[in-house]
Amino acid sequence: MIWTMTCPLPQNSDDANAWPDFWREAARILRVERDDKIGCENMDGQSNEQPTRHPEREQESGPISERFRLIAKRWVEADEAASLLEETKSTVLSEMITKIIGYNIGMAYNKAELSAKSSPEYKEFVTEMVHLRSKANLLKVKMEYIRMQFSEQQSHEATARAERRL
Repeated sequence: MIWTMTCPLPQNSDDANAWPDFWREAARILRVERDDKIGCENMDGQSNEQPTRHPEREQESGPISERFRLIAKRWVEADEAASLLEETKSTVLSEMITKIIGYNIGMAYNKAELSAKSSPEYKEFVTEMVHLRSKANLLKVKMEYIRMQFSEQQSHEATARAERRL
């Protein structure tokens, strides 16, 4: 593997594969694959894609509180994964810069930083970080949607009670 700015990584060393795997760990925490279709429904519940099956989705006709609990649990896991990557972004970059400078002692820090930021590994890290944050945000929107459904249901029930009193 050759870095930009001609910083070769050793081909026969264990260090060549030692780049941080935070994004894989975050995906494991989230327990979803890249092709997972979380939130492929419109806000009115109509599906516009074929979703990946989730055991939680089989209970979508269950009580609102249970649906909210399941989505909230998934949101917490997704938020944890996204936050893990966001909080370790500078650490990952520093480790990459240190490795590049370790292989080319005479390289200036700013050139090593540029080389690290332009690497495919760092691009993959940032892409995965944004992808996981997007999934977490989508789950939060689904939680709010369920909360709105509950509020609408309460309003309809209150209106029905008021009409019965008349």
